[in-house]
Amino acid sequence: KLVRADYLEYICYILMAAESGNLTRAIFNLPPRHMKSLLVSVLFPAWAMGRNPSAKFLCISYGDDLAHDHSASTRKVLQSLQYQLIFPKTILDKKAVDHIKTTAGGQRYATAVGSDIIGFGADFIIIDDPMQPDESTSETAKNRILSWVQNSVMTRFNDPKTGVLMLVMHRLAPDDLSSTLE
Repeated sequence: KLVRADYLEYICYILMAAESGNLTRAIFNLPPRHMKSLLVSVLFPAWAMGRNPSAKFLCISYGDDLAHDHSASTRKVLQSLQYQLIFPKTILDKKAVDHIKTTAGGQRYATAVGSDIIGFGADFIIIDDPMQPDESTSETAKNRILSWVQNSVMTRFNDPKTGVLMLVMHRLAPDDLSSTLE
């Protein structure tokens, strides 16, 4: 049962601002099980591609399983009758678990932290749970993720001036990606 909560409305407000081009950076820090991944990583790409079927998403999680789970959930939304009635111009061309494409050139590409993402451009990059909690005490792991984000992920925007970066995670350490990402 969905219970109304102000923070959910605020997340949706931030997502609408990002989709409209009024916001290019957002960090969502909430405890586990507060719907942040569902709203940002699953439903937002579906909604944004409904409004603009050519929108391109790069969605990154700590592991392939989580990245693919989120992608499969987005694909399920995109294929639902309700979605097709609301957004009839968003037609799926490729329905692979990790790479959903629309006939208008839009896409949602799912991958894991540290993966090779050369060749993929995006309008929106969503980094959702970039590290496992047990890695939060490892300076090496934190530095490796920050370096990969700065040197690989941030170069994937189709337009660096308008590209939207969203980080979704619960805080793991005072110097985790939320505090070090610029």
